[in-house]
Amino acid sequence: MSIIEDTAAYEAWLRSQCKVVEDDLLAKHQRMRKSPFALLRATYYRWARRIEEICPELAEAPVALCVGDIHLENFGTWRDADGRWVWGVNDFDEAARMPYAFDLVRLTTSIELAPDMAIDSRDAADAILQGYRDGLKHPRPALLDEHEIWIRPYVKCSDDCRRAFWEEINGLAAADAIPSAVRKLLTASLPEQAKNAAFFHRFAGGGSRGRPRYVVVATWRGGRVVREAKALVPSAWT
Repeated sequence: MSIIEDTAAYEAWLRSQCKVVEDDLLAKHQRMRKSPFALLRATYYRWARRIEEICPELAEAPVALCVGDIHLENFGTWRDADGRWVWGVNDFDEAARMPYAFDLVRLTTSIELAPDMAIDSRDAADAILQGYRDGLKHPRPALLDEHEIWIRPYVKCSDDCRRAFWEEINGLAAADAIPSAVRKLLTASLPEQAKNAAFFHRFAGGGSRGRPRYVVVATWRGGRVVREAKALVPSAWT
């Protein structure tokens, strides 16, 4: 199948899984045209169909629970339940059991395709393999206040990033017809005594763009809190 046929087939399947936001899907098509990296991010279904043909020697690698749609921009930071600053993979939409080596190949491919990368792709591949080996030997979270301090300058949030985030939140479109079950779950996720809850649509992401996303914004103890819900569908790998 051509990539156009693959895309049409995947989107027809997606419509059977959730109520697709058609305008957002059209925006995704435009984004896919911007660069090979953007295309890779947006077409995991194509990767899933082709990777065993492209790398047949890896299809027999041991099977593990993998990220699937892993790429350079699928990493970020967050605070865990104990307030620890953690760095790692933050999107598991396409997680599934598959030959583990496919995750390594896809991550390395994304670095090869990413614009303005100041690292040789062979050096990047070596670093990924070494990091994977180290993680198998000593599995633990990447804690930026304790173990992986060297990462901090590369991932810290700047004032511009904070400003851009709140500008996006302020510009969200009101959600008039949010499903009642989603509204109930988003409300339940807020801290106790949160007030003035308002619901919005959000359009974001690469591969998952087109799925409905809803956001609730409320006030709590002098500031705003935000929660998001996104439609969950099976991994394209399966």
